[in-house]
Amino acid sequence: MWLNTDKVHYLLNNVLKKGQGGSKFRGLEDLNLQTYIVVTSEVFSRYAFRSDVAYDWDITFEELALDTIQFKDDFLNEFSKKNARLEFSHFPQEPPKEDKDLYAQYTHDINKIKHRSQYVDGLHVNATYINIAHYWLIKQLVKANEWRMISDNDNSIKTAFYRVFAEEIKRYDAHHFLSLVDRKNQRNSVCKNFKMRNRICWSGVFKVGMIQKI
Repeated sequence: MWLNTDKVHYLLNNVLKKGQGGSKFRGLEDLNLQTYIVVTSEVFSRYAFRSDVAYDWDITFEELALDTIQFKDDFLNEFSKKNARLEFSHFPQEPPKEDKDLYAQYTHDINKIKHRSQYVDGLHVNATYINIAHYWLIKQLVKANEWRMISDNDNSIKTAFYRVFAEEIKRYDAHHFLSLVDRKNQRNSVCKNFKMRNRICWSGVFKVGMIQKI
C-alpha cells in the first residue's frame, strides 16, 4: 500500500457566541480561526482514505476544569495530562495572592481562556496527536502486508507514522519516503529544470514506444 500524506492549513469561521458582543467583548481576534487538516490518499489511484481536522468540537472549558480538579493536571508533566492533546491542556487554578509571580501567570492564563470562551465552541488539537489517530484509523481500515508512505519533512507526520507502524518498520514491511525541496535554488531555475526534465522524460517514453512498436 502506497500512501501520500500532507498537512495543510485550514481556516474555520471564528464566530462570537450570542451575547458576547458589546461591553462584554474584550479585544478582537481574527475572523478566521487557523488550524490544520491532515489528508492521506493512495498514490496511484489518488483515493482519499481520510481527512481529519485538528479540532475538537465537543470539549468544553467546564469539562477541562473538572478534569484538572479531579486528576490534578496542573501539577503533572505535559505528557501525563489527560487533555495534553488540546491547546489548553489544563484549566488554571488560582494560587495564593501572596505569590505575585504565580498569580500574575494565573491571571494571564485565565484571561486567555475567558477571551477564547467568547468564541465558537471547541479547541485546537495537537498536530502529532491528530496524525497518530489518523494513521491508526487507516491501519484498521486497510489490510495490507507492506506499507510505503510519502510525505514532506513534517515532524508531526513522521512521528505519527513511526509510532503507528513501529512493528512494520522493525520487520522492514514499512518504509518512509521524504519529498524534499532544495531551498537554495530560485523558483525560476526550479521551473526551468522541471520543464526540461519533463521534456526529456516524455521524449524517452516516446522513443521507447517507437522501438517497441517497430
